[in-house]
Amino acid sequence: MRKKKLDRYRNMNILELIGLEAHVIAHTDTGLVGLRGRVIDETRNMLLLRTEEKDIKVMKKGAQFELTVDGPKGKLVVTLAGDDLLIRPEDRTKKLERKRTSDDQRSSI
Repeated sequence: MRKKKLDRYRNMNILELIGLEAHVIAHTDTGLVGLRGRVIDETRNMLLLRTEEKDIKVMKKGAQFELTVDGPKGKLVVTLAGDDLLIRPEDRTKKLERKRTSDDQRSSI
C-alpha cells in the first residue's frame, strides 16, 4: 500500500468520500484519534464513520485523516487535513474547477 500526501486543490479529485475507509490520525478531540471506519455520510463540517461497534460523527475541523482509495495501481493511502475539506460535498467540484481554471490561465501567460 502506498502513502501519499495530496495537493489540496490539484488532487482533490477524491470528490466522493462516502464509501472510503478512513482513519483519524490526529484530532483536537483526542478520544477520536485512532478511530477507523467507513465513511457513510458527509456534511460540510462532519464525516459519519461506521465502525465495527457503531456510527460515529467526526468533526472535520482540527482533524487529520488517512483515506484508503482504490487506484489503478492498487490501494493508495491519502492524508488529508479536515480543514481542507470544510466545504459542502456538492460544492467541492465547483471549487476545484474554479481553482484549476485560474491556474491554467496563469500558466498560459
